[in-house]
Amino acid sequence: MPSLKTALDYVAAQATGPVHGVLFLRMEEYHVLLSILKSDIAKHWGITVAGNAPTKIQIAHSGKCQSRLWCWADDAQPVIFLAASDERKTFEHAIRRLYTFLSPHICRAFARTTDFHTAIGRIVGKKIKLRILQYVAKGRDDDRGSRKTIRTTQKWTDEDYVTVFDRLNEEEQWLCSLRCEVSDASFTAIGRMWRNGEFLIEKGLQLFYRSLIRSYSEVIVSQMGLFTARDQRTSPSHCSRPILIDYSKKEIFQNRAENARLVAVLRQLNGISISVLHPNPYLQASIVDFDDGSGYTLWVTDPASLILVPQQKATASSLQRICDHICEHFSEGVISEIDG
Repeated sequence: MPSLKTALDYVAAQATGPVHGVLFLRMEEYHVLLSILKSDIAKHWGITVAGNAPTKIQIAHSGKCQSRLWCWADDAQPVIFLAASDERKTFEHAIRRLYTFLSPHICRAFARTTDFHTAIGRIVGKKIKLRILQYVAKGRDDDRGSRKTIRTTQKWTDEDYVTVFDRLNEEEQWLCSLRCEVSDASFTAIGRMWRNGEFLIEKGLQLFYRSLIRSYSEVIVSQMGLFTARDQRTSPSHCSRPILIDYSKKEIFQNRAENARLVAVLRQLNGISISVLHPNPYLQASIVDFDDGSGYTLWVTDPASLILVPQQKATASSLQRICDHICEHFSEGVISEIDG
């Protein structure tokens, strides 16, 4: 496995502009992922691999167009990083293709507002300073005359992170992305982070990566256990271990119309089928994730929470994807397991 310093030095030397990147949680050792990427099936997908410091991945698109990605692993964490200096749309297309090919051996990251706050709080101190320059956030729109149920806010600013997160809390908004300036005694870096693990480094690649991105990935990795081994196949007791999303501050489901709204939001998620077994006054629905065959029962029996009960199969990747979709497009809540 290439050293982190070698990988960063290479990317910094090769990049011709801003660097787009993404982190994925890996379910396998890095060498196993590389063997999959070097297989004949990968070539059939238009994916070729070369080098190891870092690994260079080429992904063929329609026509003669190709994306070139740099890939490396972090020795200290079960994550892989991919980066390129392509335009954002080209990069996103390549990442979607690679993710589809490697799933379920990798899964996407998922960060809530509290995770951003924790990741920044870990690095800010005497040596590192951070200013938020721009952020995008969402919040519920309770105006009955509005045809929208979610309002999106984009704000340009220059504030310390505590002020921004206090405002988000007061306005009951959740973070989608932020652009910030990170500085130490010698350098200044500017970049953006999204809640799905994607990032853009405009300036100061090494400083931005070693500070904010590493901290962000550590927070994400610390939560992996919450989403793993929860189905009947992999649970230690062979019984489902449900996930709860808590909305105790809002008691959203006091309004029973929110049951239908939650179902509508879930139906917007690609690859998901949802069948409503009971709509009101409580909600019971069956969810199937066609991406990997995961299945769940959704319950809303309390005005302040919803419960996802994994069935025979429920992968960590699928469970995170569904929880993230609910938190971003319905309302962000506190995710936890149910005691007992």
